[in-house]
Parts: sequence; C-alpha cells; structure tokens
Amino acid sequence: MRIGIDARKIADSGIGRYTQNLIEKLLEIDNLNEYVLFFQPEDSPNYYYPGRNVRKVI
Repeated sequence: MRIGIDARKIADSGIGRYTQNLIEKLLEIDNLNEYVLFFQPEDSPNYYYPGRNVRKVI
C-alpha cells in the first residue's frame, strides 16, 4: 500500500514534532508499505528518513 504523509509542518515542537516522531516510528516497524512524504522545499534537506520504502516529494 502507498501511504502519503503531509510533512510540510514538520518542526521541533507541537504537531510538527508529533508528525516527525510518527514518521520515525512507522518506518521502524513497517517495511511492507511505501511511504510518500510531502515536504516544503526549504524543509526537505533538514529531514532524512532512511529506507527503501520512503520517497520524498517536494
């Protein structure tokens, strides 16, 4: 399954921190699904999520 996550508001506090932790934990436990992360251009280089099942969209 392909799962899209809006990571445009990712940050070091509030809902952005929650989103960041959610992505990290999902990628730790799930290697069957493909995750597509949607970023703002200015935020994309700041966050790296390793894995073959992750794709960034800017």
